[in-house]
Amino acid sequence: NSRLYLNEALRWMPDPEAPDRRSDLRAGTIAVKRIVLADDNADMRDYVRRLLADRYLIDAHPDGAAALNAVRADVPALVIADVMMPGLDGFALIRELQATPHTAAVPVMLVSARAGEEARIEGLQAGASEYLVKPFSGRELRARVDALVLRSEIRAAQQTEAARLSHIFSQAPVGLAMLRGPEYVYEFANQTYLELIGHRPVLGKPVLQAMPELAGQGVKELLDLVRDSGQPFKHDSFRVTLNRGAGGAPQEAFFNFVYQPIPDDAGEAGSIAVVAVEVTELASARRDAEAANRAKDEFIAMLSHELRNPLSPILTALQLMRLRGVDGAERERHIIERQVSHLVGLVDDLLDVSRITTGKIELRKQHLELADVVGSAVETASPLLEQRQHHLDLQVPRHGCSIHGDKERLSQVMANLLTNAAKYTEPRGQIQVTAVHEGDWITISVSDNGSGIDPDLQPRIFDLFT
Repeated sequence: NSRLYLNEALRWMPDPEAPDRRSDLRAGTIAVKRIVLADDNADMRDYVRRLLADRYLIDAHPDGAAALNAVRADVPALVIADVMMPGLDGFALIRELQATPHTAAVPVMLVSARAGEEARIEGLQAGASEYLVKPFSGRELRARVDALVLRSEIRAAQQTEAARLSHIFSQAPVGLAMLRGPEYVYEFANQTYLELIGHRPVLGKPVLQAMPELAGQGVKELLDLVRDSGQPFKHDSFRVTLNRGAGGAPQEAFFNFVYQPIPDDAGEAGSIAVVAVEVTELASARRDAEAANRAKDEFIAMLSHELRNPLSPILTALQLMRLRGVDGAERERHIIERQVSHLVGLVDDLLDVSRITTGKIELRKQHLELADVVGSAVETASPLLEQRQHHLDLQVPRHGCSIHGDKERLSQVMANLLTNAAKYTEPRGQIQVTAVHEGDWITISVSDNGSGIDPDLQPRIFDLFT
């Protein structure tokens, strides 16, 4: 062992033949990291410099105070300090570095002649990143310095990336927050998120402590679900009451949000990322529109019933006049009866709209022949067909096209098709109704030689009813 130490000590002596690359390092021709060295022993400073100078720029100082000033002036990749120095020793140097935020993360290697586990633990507990006992080999010093510098570079890269991401998140146009642990403590919240919750100081606080009004609104329960399942959760237009009004008054708000679990080293959801967008105005507008739509439907239903009330006695009076054989004004009476029947049909249409929009339409299904449905529709459309002198060609089997449906509604559909064909076909036109039975289906078509429907309108023709 004495021979090994002697050989190592001999390396403290300058080697005139060794290449001095310090000028290259200072000139910047070699990529280099700077190390601040503090040791009151000049031979030790020269020895460490020679060991490391081929890969690091060594800034050596004879005491801790000078080294501290050098670190504060230009933060290095590493500080190597002797424990026992006059004035500011190694322990005091660590305390001073850690007291200043911009130097607190600088790694420090303590060098001491004190060997043993207790001395090493004392150094590490004082804040040293590494504790090296004299005498040491050049290989050991190089290995430990390389490892510390590498860790320092990795830490710096991580801090740079974290700062970059923090800047990106802070400028994001959506609310972003990070919640940690089972109490969901706020680790991060960007400016947009803070605006959403009323600019309250939430960092370092659990969710329900930061916003106690959320208790009982299902927020913590959803967070528990995400944490227990490890699966993300998405919700649109989630209603919540927040104390963010004037003077902290309760205010209704709606949010689209995503809870994304962030697994820890054990694979469990140690944290939950929150992405939130407020949609209160949109939700309020949709709610107002739905209320207006309901009011419209209710008005149509009421209007239909109110219009039907006076029409019924008018029709009854006309029928009584016919039964009693009242003379005179026969033509006028027919006109009144026909127009009142037309009004009744319009009112029935209004009632149908009301029933459809409220989901209360009732279909009276029965077994019937398609020919009976078409016959009823032709009877309804006959006045217009005769008025415009159209030729109607019916190709509907009298029997064999049995269906199960609502005769009144089916007749109404067919009558509408025939009426449209009659209305939009030039006088003396050709209108054809065909029915083809194919397997379980019956295909009915109404065709004419009129102008037809503009092709651009055909894809949207039923938009009003869907």
